[in-house]
Amino acid sequence: MNNDTTTDLVAFLKLYYWDDILELANNFPDKDSLIINYSDIETYNSGSLVPQFKESPTTFLESLNEALRIIDLPIDVELKSATVRVHNFPVRTQISDIRSEHINKFIAVEGIISQITSVKPRAIKIVLQCMRCETTMEIYQSGPKLVLPQFCDNENCGKKGPFKEMVEQFEFINTQDVLIQDPPESLKGKTNPDNLKIELEGNLVGKLNAGDRVIFNGVIGVLPIIGRDGKTPYFEFVLRVNSFEKLVEDYEEIIITDEDIQLINEYAQDPDIFEKLILSIAPAIKGYDNIKEALVLQLFGGTSKILNDSTRIRGESHIMFVGDPGVAKSQLLRKMVEFAPRGILASGKGSSTAGLTATATKDESGRWTLQAGALVLADGGLAAIDEMDKMSKEDQSAFHEAMEQQTVTITKAGINTTLRSRCAILGAANPKYGRFDRYESVMSQVTLPPALMSRFDLIFLMLDIPDEKKDSEISMHILQSHQAGIDRKIIDSKMAFNGEVENIKNTATPVIEPEFIKKYVAYCRKHVIPRIPDNVLKILQDFYLDMRRSSSKSQNNPVPVTARQLEGLIRLTEASARIRLREFAQEDDARRTIRLTLASMDQVYKDPTTGMYDSDIITTGTSKSQREKIQILKNVILNLGTTKVSKERILEEMKLKGFDEKITEELIQKMRQKGDILSPSHDTITLVT
Repeated sequence: MNNDTTTDLVAFLKLYYWDDILELANNFPDKDSLIINYSDIETYNSGSLVPQFKESPTTFLESLNEALRIIDLPIDVELKSATVRVHNFPVRTQISDIRSEHINKFIAVEGIISQITSVKPRAIKIVLQCMRCETTMEIYQSGPKLVLPQFCDNENCGKKGPFKEMVEQFEFINTQDVLIQDPPESLKGKTNPDNLKIELEGNLVGKLNAGDRVIFNGVIGVLPIIGRDGKTPYFEFVLRVNSFEKLVEDYEEIIITDEDIQLINEYAQDPDIFEKLILSIAPAIKGYDNIKEALVLQLFGGTSKILNDSTRIRGESHIMFVGDPGVAKSQLLRKMVEFAPRGILASGKGSSTAGLTATATKDESGRWTLQAGALVLADGGLAAIDEMDKMSKEDQSAFHEAMEQQTVTITKAGINTTLRSRCAILGAANPKYGRFDRYESVMSQVTLPPALMSRFDLIFLMLDIPDEKKDSEISMHILQSHQAGIDRKIIDSKMAFNGEVENIKNTATPVIEPEFIKKYVAYCRKHVIPRIPDNVLKILQDFYLDMRRSSSKSQNNPVPVTARQLEGLIRLTEASARIRLREFAQEDDARRTIRLTLASMDQVYKDPTTGMYDSDIITTGTSKSQREKIQILKNVILNLGTTKVSKERILEEMKLKGFDEKITEELIQKMRQKGDILSPSHDTITLVT
């Protein structure tokens, strides 16, 4: 740009940012950026700077930096490395909408950081010395490849070298590469988000983490895609960042109008609001009312708390489905991701090297990269994890911290950081033998460890049990849903239609639209923080104590509930109150929570042998009655000798005590898994003492 433009930019900076420039000069070089608003560029001199900015943003920004550096200051400071950074660009472009027309244009892009490299210095000026004539040469670097001289600059020399690198005279700038992906709410039905490479330089590096939600402002460029045979005619987009704005406000991206707020208030006062929400959760799936009601509470969530000793108690509820194939577990997970303001669907198999939590890996250039998994990307929302029983051992160990502390700690290759994973987790798992056996405990039929399962607030069994009346209702619902889908397609194609339009509207149609439920959830989580008064706390306490009292009557009785279930009751009660926009929870909120908790406990906490509630089934994987049987088996082995005891003799002794061969085999297998016994050969057992 010419001198007139630079003079104009100096005048612009003095008019709008003189006080900021003085503050920058007083704190330079600790502070080396001047933040300006794009709206000021638009308003200055009737918008005369806007065409230059839009046509050639890179040149404009360089001129803006030069203008900042030549401003006369009242103090003796040179702002040589100071940079002007533009914030609040009015138009945001989605990653999926970036096209070749955007190349060399300034845009703002919002995304979630899925991958971030370590900070590396890049040479912007190298100094070489000819080893023949000792002439030094300065070569400025701007591209991705290092530019070296072919000949010595000295006319009297002109040799091809050799050249010595004067590294101590090099000038460097810090760099960091980031990969961002579309926010979950912008996917619009797509399962795979688009990605965009981000280049950070200078004082922008080292300030972001994987999982952060950020608006990046910068100029779109391209990088060549290298194939097996070298360069190809194809390029990938890259955003060379001028500034970024980190988003910290939850649900900021959900636009809620005054009309929406009015309708939310009307729904909150509706006595049938819970029934309407239940009917709106996957209406194509018949039944499962208790499960759908629990999912509604999970969506709205409780409130997280920070105790006086800085301990954080999560407000998000975790729910797990265990069930037979074909009972709509996966379909429910997909639907819940659509309802959540921030929802991520992942598989326990692990679709990336980051798995479900996060990891540090090397990229193609050999740099260590921090890569976020599903729980980090779903921070502040819902992570739906299908096939949790197929999780890797690494994910299982990291899951404990992610579920309770809601953080993911990475310590690898010099990277030591903690990422946030403040999300509700909705999991689904299949029985390891294909179908669920109602006469066996849950933990004996899933491959997940007890320490992980016990962190779920509610666990539901979804079983495929033949029932003539229920099967008739479900089959009719499925057939009507399919027929309504065909009828709707006929109407959309503008063909002649002879059916009843009203029947189509009433079949598998949500009472409340998913997009509005998303707004309802976002509004409640942002603006409603319910408290639980003493009378409601008393109901929850009485339930907890009544359950515990049954155990205290006899030392032989199992422990039915633990403090972890009590915390789950609090979270669900707060969620129920939130739906009605209540400042204080009421008794019906507590009773709803207790009813759902008992529905879950009836399925998974009851010992099939005794019919009594036993929390150890989930927390340790072994019920009290099973521990007693194992103790009997131990005594039998001890009486027969501790080493290489005949398995056949053990089975005979256990049969005399009333245990058939199948039960004894299961007990032996349980002891073998826990390392209590060894099997040196197929037909002998050794007790570990």
